[in-house]
Amino acid sequence: IAALYYYRPLWLTNDFGENWKETDSGCEQWAAMDISSDGKYIVLADFGAIKYYPENKSAIHISKDSGKTWECKEIDGIQCLYDVAISNDGKKIIVGSNRVMDPFMISFNSGESWEAISKPDFVNQDWPSFNSVFSASGTRIVAMEKGYSIWTSDDYGVTWVERIRGEGGQI
Repeated sequence: IAALYYYRPLWLTNDFGENWKETDSGCEQWAAMDISSDGKYIVLADFGAIKYYPENKSAIHISKDSGKTWECKEIDGIQCLYDVAISNDGKKIIVGSNRVMDPFMISFNSGESWEAISKPDFVNQDWPSFNSVFSASGTRIVAMEKGYSIWTSDDYGVTWVERIRGEGGQI
């Protein structure tokens, strides 16, 4: 289990919350985090990177050893990270931004390289905001537009299928 607030630190437990250990990834301001089901892989979306990186650049922080060590991975083509998800094997990572014009970015090699993938169509034209997750195998992406719709993709964002549509904040 991992717990964090908007700023440092990140707290980890492997005994269902009986004991907690503070860890420092080097990231100052989180937007989101995800952790593999076995707790080995942890990824943090660095929202604070906006002050360190120029336009259209961002970063994640990843641990491949349950938070003992961390690496910072830069991402070109996206800014203001708002969401992150990691597959259980730690290889696939998807990040999203809170900016309308930014695509999702996906990595198939634990953040070493990135490629842009399309977002689903969005209902909220003023401020679409998505949260995304991978299936356990990492082959399906589920994207949830806050308050409006749920989409799935089985081809890494080439096509999206709308599964549920709410009416203005129903989801």
